[in-house]
Order: sequence, then C-alpha cells, then structure tokens
Amino acid sequence: MNLFNLGGVAERGNSRGAVSAFRHGPATLDRPVPSPCIAPPLPTPPPRPPRPSLTQILVEAWGHCRHELTRRGLPNRKHLSSVGATVLVLAGGHWAFPSTYAAFHMAAGRADDNQDDEQAAIGEYTQVIALQPRTAEGYVRRARACYTAFQYGQAIADETQVQRLTDDPQVRADSLMWRGYDYDLSGDHARGITDFTASLAINPRVPDTYVQTADASDKTPDAHKGRLWAYWRSKQYGLAARDCDALIAADGSYAGSYLIRGRLRCSMGDMVGARADFEAAYGRAPHLLPAYLNLENMLEKQGQPRQALDVARAALRANPSSAVALGNVGWSLYAVGSVPEAIADDQRALALDGSQDWVRYNLGLAYAVRGDWPRAQAAYSAAVRQATHVEWSGAAGEVRQALARQPQSQALQGADTLLRSHPVTVMPRVCSDP
Repeated sequence: MNLFNLGGVAERGNSRGAVSAFRHGPATLDRPVPSPCIAPPLPTPPPRPPRPSLTQILVEAWGHCRHELTRRGLPNRKHLSSVGATVLVLAGGHWAFPSTYAAFHMAAGRADDNQDDEQAAIGEYTQVIALQPRTAEGYVRRARACYTAFQYGQAIADETQVQRLTDDPQVRADSLMWRGYDYDLSGDHARGITDFTASLAINPRVPDTYVQTADASDKTPDAHKGRLWAYWRSKQYGLAARDCDALIAADGSYAGSYLIRGRLRCSMGDMVGARADFEAAYGRAPHLLPAYLNLENMLEKQGQPRQALDVARAALRANPSSAVALGNVGWSLYAVGSVPEAIADDQRALALDGSQDWVRYNLGLAYAVRGDWPRAQAAYSAAVRQATHVEWSGAAGEVRQALARQPQSQALQGADTLLRSHPVTVMPRVCSDP
C-alpha cells in the first residue's frame, strides 16, 4: 500500500484506519490491530570501553603534535607553545578545568626537560603546582628540574612537600634519595646521610641499574652509592668502606662496586687493595674505562709511568673507538718522554671526538715542551673557551711542573701566562663522586 491509498481511506471517512495504518502498517486497513506480543530478547551488546577524559585527549593530542614537530625538525619552545595553545583552543572552552590545564603544563614541562631547558620546565611545573597544590607529581617534577639546575634549596623544599603529600612507599623512597643528594651536594652531608638511610629503610634492594656498562655508571642516582659518597665527602672512610662491602655482598658481579671500592682504598692509602679492585672491575667488565683510568692514574702517582702506559694501552684495546682511551695513551706517552707519539695520539683522539678539551690541553703542553709556541697557543686557546675548572687547574699545574724542568722555555712561559689569564668558573656538581 502506498501513501495515495492511505489518503483515500481518510477521504472515505475511515480516519481511524488511516491513523492505524500510519502507526502499525498497511495491514490495519483490512483487519483489526493484532494484540501486542513479546518480542525475543535482543543480544546484549558488548560493553563500551570507558570514554577517555578530556585531560587524556589533550595529553594524547599534545604528544602527537610534539612527535610531528620533532619529525619535521621543529622541536623548539616557540613551536611547542603554539601547538599547546592550539590544543587548548580545540578543547572547546574546557581548558579552564584545573586538571586539564595542569596536564597541559605538565606535558610542556616534560618537553622542556627533554630539551634540557630546566628553567622553562621549572616554570611549567610551577603552574602545575598552582593548579593542583595537593598533588605530589608537580612537586616531584619541579624538584628534579631544580636539582639539574643546581637550585638545591628549592629542590629540598619540593621533596619535603612530596613527603607530606604521598603515602606511596616507592615515591617516598625516591624522594628521600633525591633530597639526600640535594643536601649532600649543597654541603650538608649529615642530612644527606640521614635521608639516604631513610630511603634505604623503605627500599633496601640493590637497583636494577647495576649493570655492566662502559660509561661511568657509578654516577647513576641511587641511595646506596649516594650515602657512600656522602660518607666519603665527610671523610668517614670506615663507614664508606662498609657500604662498599655491602654493595659487593649484594651483587658481586657488578663491576662498578669494585671500581668504587678501589677509589676509596686509594683515598685511604691502600694502594695494593685499590689495584686489586680496579683489576677486578675491568676483569668483570672489560669495557669499563674508569677502572683502567683510575689504575693508570694511581700508577703514575706512584712513579710507575711504564706500567701506567701498559694499562692505558690495555684500555685502548678494549675500547678501540674511544677518544678518551686514545687520549690517555697520548698522555702516558708524554709521561714516559715520547712527545712526538703523544702529539700524534692526541690529534687522533680529537679527530674522533673534538669535545675532549682535556686532550687539547695535553696537546698544547706537548707542543710547548717541544718549543712550538704557535701550535701550543692554538691548542690552549681552543681549550680554555669550554674547559671545566678541573681540566683548567690540572693543565695549569702540568705547565708549572714542565716549566720547573725547563725554566728558560719561552713556549712554556707563554702557556703559563695564557692559562693564568683565563680563569675558569667552578661549576656545581650533579650527582658526582668525590
């Protein structure tokens, strides 16, 4: 039946039939409306996944935008800020919710952290704290950024607030560990030791970061090693040695523990024990450069430059592409009087990695000892622009020693004058050993 026929029914006076036809279909024009019946139950639809919150949507959108900018080579703060503003506008006015706006600032702070822009990250995390002052995460993030920026006082205050706001044992243990570093590096070793001990009381387990690596892995933040360094800096060598022994007892395969104990034994004057520990360290991890370098340095101070050269060459054999290992061979060659060979190895080391300014200092010294002041001046001038205080003071001391042996050398006199006229600012330490 079509609409024309329904209209015809209405014209003949059967308006009820027309209405029924519209409600129940064409069959109602020829017979009464059937009684309603119970339809079979429909299958239960699968449960819908929970809808993401607006905060999650914004954070995901922010992540996609950052990924796209990074892919296009535009991961600077100007672009990130523009993207963040666009994401907030696309939220349709909901950006005013504190949790959503805090999520945006948190994401922006993490982006700044990834770009090593600590000051910008601190600003973003401060906004998070202003929006969510009773949530620990903002304080945690700002404390870490302040630590990296050497702002230990603010970091201590934030970690203290974390302790007030959370009952999570792992978060509390981590916060105490970081506050221990903040106290220790700001000179308050006693409070640092107290916090490290409190952290270990919550989580005494040796961390998974204890792995065999070729870098200075003993600088990885950890309450065990943090307390050890704090004992060391406060000259409590017996307690530091006790912690070293505990680390080795907990995991005797970790080469870094032997490296740490070897350095501690050097400080205590136990050179025989130190040598055994350094050899045990690189015996367990042949690519662990600091173990070789510490033994090499110890042998040089003991007046055994030939043995030190043998250790330096062993380190280079284990790390043939390392500019650090090659530079140390160059230094050991200089120490035994092989200056031309030292210059050649220093040049090769800088060709591998031009950022090793201590090698430039060594190269400048070797040129100066040979009387080649123009080349020595070029090497020293390039080094002092970016040198650390440790590198600069070490280089100045070596020049003075060489000048004592060759007081008439004009090249060494020029090197001494140049270094004295370029003092280097002492930078604070970050999670470093003594």
